Amino acid sequence: MPSRHKSRSGSTPAHLLWAVGTSLMPAFINDGVRPPFRPLAAAVVNGQGLVIGHGVSSPEDPLVGVEDALLQAIGKPAGGFGSGTTPLHVTVDQEALLPLVRRLLPGVPAKVGRSAELEELFQALPAMEPAPEVRGILGLTTYLGGDLTAADIGSFFSACADLYRREPWALFADDQCLFQLTSRALGMNQWCGSVLGQAGESYGVLLFESRLDQARFTQLAQSEHNYSELAPGQLPHQRAISFEPLDAISRELATEIERHGWPVAAGDAYPLPLHIDPDFLAVPPCRDELARLEAMARALSRLIDNTPELEDYWHWSGQEPLRRQYRVPVQDRGSVSVSLSLIPPQDEDEEDWHDFM
Repeated sequence: MPSRHKSRSGSTPAHLLWAVGTSLMPAFINDGVRPPFRPLAAAVVNGQGLVIGHGVSSPEDPLVGVEDALLQAIGKPAGGFGSGTTPLHVTVDQEALLPLVRRLLPGVPAKVGRSAELEELFQALPAMEPAPEVRGILGLTTYLGGDLTAADIGSFFSACADLYRREPWALFADDQCLFQLTSRALGMNQWCGSVLGQAGESYGVLLFESRLDQARFTQLAQSEHNYSELAPGQLPHQRAISFEPLDAISRELATEIERHGWPVAAGDAYPLPLHIDPDFLAVPPCRDELARLEAMARALSRLIDNTPELEDYWHWSGQEPLRRQYRVPVQDRGSVSVSLSLIPPQDEDEEDWHDFM
């Protein structure tokens, strides 16, 4: 970065004014041991805008990367800038970093504050990532990876094929015909979903972690905002099963499906498990996440098979919530208990009612 400051605070040399902070990196790691996570980038910059220490850590232990960055700056700065020194003042971007700074730099004044140099560095992080070659939806070239096995994917495909054949978009009047899912075994408590495809395109099922998240997403989707213009964090987590035509997926995915013999219904029925986080990043699928989507697909298929009045349910006022309890096969977990409840149209503005298993 260019040197923009010779000094601050009067005659204090800029290279003796340090800023320390962390930022989530613009990519997920899927190591197959834990759910996909975004690493934390830690950095120490001086008042001249030079990075004199850096580190990386997981969100569970964020101070590891900060300590690495500080030790580099204290001993021998990264990139060969100088031979290390002691700052006259340190600014941190969060209070949780103060104890570590005070332990490694005893006697040096430290406070919480903003640093233009640090913010500039972290804003540049996405541009530092090499742009992936996008092939197919989200550039996905394999369903496997992390802790997922071919059997897990096959079970998911089977559930999705069964659901696609039942055409739920013909039975749910629009994408505001909502349902809720609860499964203690799968870590879902009143998650809220809707069926897409009533207009004959974009077939799938959306799933949110609460009705509040679903309502917030709908409000933003119906506004004049372009998603790309929204600030990070405005949208909730979005999970989905998206059914795609063969020509929309990558050649690698198509070959993988054929090689493993995963079942696909006739039509534009190639299922993609999606999870988009509030920063618009695609979260790599893992076994637990895929199990939730599979359970949703199987429960919706059971609902359709056992509820002949489903298509008319959305067209009458004064309806009671329609609640069903199913045990559905999911992966190799045996039968998993899932509670599925339809939200009556007239209740959409009322407080959440509860449907605990």
